[in-house]
Amino acid sequence: MSSNGYITDHRLYDSNIADIATLKEILNKHGQTFGKDFAGAAADRAYYDEGLISVLEKKHKIALAIPHKKNRSAKISEAKRMYGLNKSYYKGYEGDKMWAELLV
Repeated sequence: MSSNGYITDHRLYDSNIADIATLKEILNKHGQTFGKDFAGAAADRAYYDEGLISVLEKKHKIALAIPHKKNRSAKISEAKRMYGLNKSYYKGYEGDKMWAELLV
């Protein structure tokens, strides 16, 4: 999500992919789409990997705010509470895909 509240990109996977496996792709895709890197980014603790964060911060010249996995106080729930992403009214993978597209 951009600083002004717009969702700039999304993906729907048909398997249970680990969040951390997508961090590099997210940063590269943003640079390709907007022609520049993030100034900074925040993500939930599922994206925490100290070594990868360090490498990506240096490569993209950004600051990543990602809490340590042991920090249970940080939660991403805005999408559920404010935008109704807590329940899809469609069934199956195709239904989830439609739901995600409608919400963007």
